[in-house]
Amino acid sequence: MKDKGWTEFSVYPLYSPMSLIAEGSANYGIEMAFTDAERLAFERDVLFPMAGLDPKLAKKYAQLRKLLGKLSYADNDAAMNYLNGKWTKEETIDWLVNVQLYPPEKAPQRVSFYDGLRGYVINYNLARTWWKRM
Repeated sequence: MKDKGWTEFSVYPLYSPMSLIAEGSANYGIEMAFTDAERLAFERDVLFPMAGLDPKLAKKYAQLRKLLGKLSYADNDAAMNYLNGKWTKEETIDWLVNVQLYPPEKAPQRVSFYDGLRGYVINYNLARTWWKRM
């Protein structure tokens, strides 16, 4: 943004309202750019081959992503309960595995995300929902 003379955008404070706008618009932008069918075709025909993944799995991945999206607010609940001291690390990991269906080896990484970035987790799903209602 420097080339436009917008010096106020040359530094991005991570813990600011700007994060809610940036993450939410980025996540909602995918839905604005593609219909479900177009996204599936792009992922199957471009991204899967580029990543070395079997394009035949793209449809199942899209279905799974949609189902897991319905659980996204469970992540906010886990972060809130953990960060407010209501749950231990072990209880939070258990919740992530059994409610949000995290693989057991990935759940501790998510708790580390909460430790490092705290409530930043809401910037993804809550902000996306906000953008959808605009």
